[in-house]
Amino acid sequence: MATPINHKMVKQLRDERGWTQEELAKKAGLNKQSIFRIEDNQYSGAKRETIEKLSKALGVDAAALTGKSSKASSLDENISDPFENKSQMNIRIDNSTRNALNLVARRYGVQISEIVEIAPLLFDLAAERSLQKRRKNLGRINEALADVEALRDKYRYLLIDIPGNEDSFNFEEKSIEENDIFGRIFDNEKNRHFCYANNFDHNVDNPFAAFIKEELQDLENSIKETGGKHVVRKFDGWHPDVWSTPTYRICIKEAVDLVGPDEDAVRAIVNGQAPLHEIPKELRNSSPEQLAEWAKSVAKDREVKLVALL
Repeated sequence: MATPINHKMVKQLRDERGWTQEELAKKAGLNKQSIFRIEDNQYSGAKRETIEKLSKALGVDAAALTGKSSKASSLDENISDPFENKSQMNIRIDNSTRNALNLVARRYGVQISEIVEIAPLLFDLAAERSLQKRRKNLGRINEALADVEALRDKYRYLLIDIPGNEDSFNFEEKSIEENDIFGRIFDNEKNRHFCYANNFDHNVDNPFAAFIKEELQDLENSIKETGGKHVVRKFDGWHPDVWSTPTYRICIKEAVDLVGPDEDAVRAIVNGQAPLHEIPKELRNSSPEQLAEWAKSVAKDREVKLVALL
């Protein structure tokens, strides 16, 4: 018996993962034509076996592909469903970040929503670990200074000048206490002269940025030691003008899989100059070469417009 299937939901979930119809068909054990017909709403319903294969491939419950639940079906669309615990969140994010979400979803075979749902926990985990590391580092510095003090008292002829500044240590302690992960508590002209080293760039060298860079380096070292697969992960810090926008590059391989080895096209995808959500409908199932030409063209148009505004 055929069961009604939500063709829009199938397409939405496939797009969220960054898959082509052919890729979804392969993962679900179906043919590409079946996926095309389902998304084009050519079927009044689908076999239960087909729905189960699709739901398994997409990582969702079968109910997600068959429309509203029985509890929601009797409710008017304009009335809030008391059983629904999800809501729409409209926020603006950098195109490079949006592309990264798409590429990460493609790499690990998950939905973009799954990445977003876990993001607060992962951010909290990283933030707390960065604070713990700062506590540890501050403790090590204090111990080292105590050792220098002891040596100076013992060997007075050395004339050892103890480095450090008590005020800067106090600011660091206060910053850690107040969960100030970016070190903004003393990021002002009054305190900068003794808190920071020369050529300090807060966007690049703030405590959280330093922690992320160290973690990435530790991960890279661990991968080398265990013979794992090398993956490019690069973090530069936060954008100098828009503090909410970090600058990083990940999922290069996935970008190459999408547009081929064309360096300019890959760069356009990774840097967000060619937003993946803007790929024209007629190009979504195109070859890497065609997508590469689209990416370079979009990036060029953006560059021309930017130059015209300067």
